[in-house]
This record gives sequence, C-alpha cells and structure tokens, in this order.
Amino acid sequence: MPKFKETIVISVGGSLIYPEDLDINFILRLKEVVLEFVKKNYRIVLITGGGKLCRKYNQAAQELNKNTSAEDLDWLGIRVTKLNAELLRICLGKYCYEKVIEKPNQRINSKMAIFIAGGWKPGASSDNMAVNLAKKFKARKM
Repeated sequence: MPKFKETIVISVGGSLIYPEDLDINFILRLKEVVLEFVKKNYRIVLITGGGKLCRKYNQAAQELNKNTSAEDLDWLGIRVTKLNAELLRICLGKYCYEKVIEKPNQRINSKMAIFIAGGWKPGASSDNMAVNLAKKFKARKM
C-alpha cells in the first residue's frame, strides 16, 4: 500500500452538491481541490450528506404516507447520500476507489488515494460516518 503523507476526511454537505439543482460547477471545483491534494500525496475520504434533496424526499414521503416511520425517512435520506456519493465517485474516476463505502467497518484493501461514502444506517448521520471513517483511516484532519 502506498505511503500517504496524511489522510484528510471531508464531509461534503448535500446542499453544496444540490442547492436548488445539481451544482456542476461546485463539483468540478471540489474535484480540482481534491486532485491537488492527491498530487501532493494525501489520501482523501469524502462523505456526502443528503441536504436539501433529502429534505424534499422526506417531505414528499410524509405527504404521501402520514404514517411514514422515522426509520423509513432515514433510509430514504441514506439513499440520497449514496446518490450524491456515486456522482462524486464517477466524477473522480480513476483516482477513486471503485465503490462507495457502505459502512465504516467495511474491509477495504486498496491503494487508491480517494474514497467516498454516504450515510450508513438509520439513526447515524453522514457526519457520524465521517467520524467513524476518520478513526478507521487514522485521519488527523476532518
């Protein structure tokens, strides 16, 4: 496994990716910044949130079914974070681990410089995932 200077974990709010619509310019700027760090031999772990799109879906679910459980709303939000994560994974292409990390205790054996994750499980925010991955990767910066 290559020796990286350091691992940096970055929580990317979903509302940055999708404020009112997809913000392609933000995503491209994020890619530039991340690749600059990779060129300097840093490992980057990005965790995406759900943001406004998640809130829209949760509101719609509650309007469609007044009995929607908190767990169902959480799962819906997790799917939005995963959608955002997949988009970033595709954007970062060959520099990125080939799959979105599903859970913090997932075994990952890769030399890649970039990893991407979204939400994990009901009751655990994407920020919770960021903290868990920071521990896993022994990151000093988050």
